[in-house]
Amino acid sequence: MVDVELLAKAASSVGYFEFVKPHIYSYLYNFGQEMYISIFRDPPRWLKISCALKSGPVFRAAITHIVGQYPYWPWTPGSHDQLPDELYSIIKQKVDELSVVKSAIDSSLFVSTLADEDQRVSFFNLDRASFNAWFVITCWRDWYCHSFSQVNSARHDSKSNASMYRLMAQGGGAYLPLASVVEKLREFKGGNLAPADLEEAAHNLRIMKEYAAEQVKPLCVNRSMLDIDEHGIDYFTCIDVAESQLPWISKDNMDETQGLAVVHT
Repeated sequence: MVDVELLAKAASSVGYFEFVKPHIYSYLYNFGQEMYISIFRDPPRWLKISCALKSGPVFRAAITHIVGQYPYWPWTPGSHDQLPDELYSIIKQKVDELSVVKSAIDSSLFVSTLADEDQRVSFFNLDRASFNAWFVITCWRDWYCHSFSQVNSARHDSKSNASMYRLMAQGGGAYLPLASVVEKLREFKGGNLAPADLEEAAHNLRIMKEYAAEQVKPLCVNRSMLDIDEHGIDYFTCIDVAESQLPWISKDNMDETQGLAVVHT
């Protein structure tokens, strides 16, 4: 694949890139998954190659791995300083966009609860009838806060860890099993749980998990073109780059805008 990079640069330098581009694309995409694995291993290099090729799929795959791990930079030391300012600006923009989305989702998860007759269940309106629901909410929220704290303390050089959010997206028994919640509830209620208590706990836990799964969906989209588990990708791969945000497209648009003249009549 090194030949592709050299050919693209050589063709561009003599103004023949458009003539050889179809052949380069055909050769490159014949690699299939191997190409995306190569991008995964060295996305900064492929980000620059994508600009030479004007390839949206390659650009999107490369920037997904960079933004997902930012500011962690496990590739060639100092290679981030070799990126053109234009590319670095796009990376920062996408990092900020991801941060905004994640913060909004975290906020909604922190305050998530259940409602009893249109009234939010909380410690401040707790009674015997709402105790089971409040207990399930507390268990879920404690799991979330504990996991959130562990994920953040375990980060390596601020590297993102999306595993917790992917567990929430799976829902069901992927995390916080019903049996553990029921066991604790039984301890609090003196070991006597009626079938209705069990049904209520299962129902409420399912609602909490379904709500969480819906909330984290935007963070769990995989745009890396690779299997997350197979390649051990523990960061977010949900970065979205619109066609108009591709650097060569945005540059052409800017050039067209700057070329417009104001005509006074």
